[in-house]
Amino acid sequence: MVGGGGTAGGIAGVEALARAPHMDYSASMAHAPRGYPCPALTSTPRTGVPLKIVRRIGASPRERGSLSGETCPDIFELSDGNFAVIGTEATATLDAELPADAARADHERIVVISRETLVRAKADIPEA
Repeated sequence: MVGGGGTAGGIAGVEALARAPHMDYSASMAHAPRGYPCPALTSTPRTGVPLKIVRRIGASPRERGSLSGETCPDIFELSDGNFAVIGTEATATLDAELPADAARADHERIVVISRETLVRAKADIPEA
């Protein structure tokens, strides 16, 4: 998980944003509901190498107007091609609101990021 400064972070189903198409996640998906690829990632599935943050996606909190620049939502690309999100933990509030075709594993959390965070990250999100 990525987090700090009073926000709860998590690697939260951001496969919708992008997923490295070459990765084989089958070994780490044993408990994924309905076969959806949502593994708990602490290392790359094939190599066991610890995940690392490669780069920020979008504008920094300071560039988005944070006065402290320290505790705002953020998106990062990881060394395995996935993304980590720092956001406000909202699992208890939103879990019952998930559509019927969405599921959350026990190790996953729903986090909320501001619209501005995602919109400003759009230009940095790879096409494939």
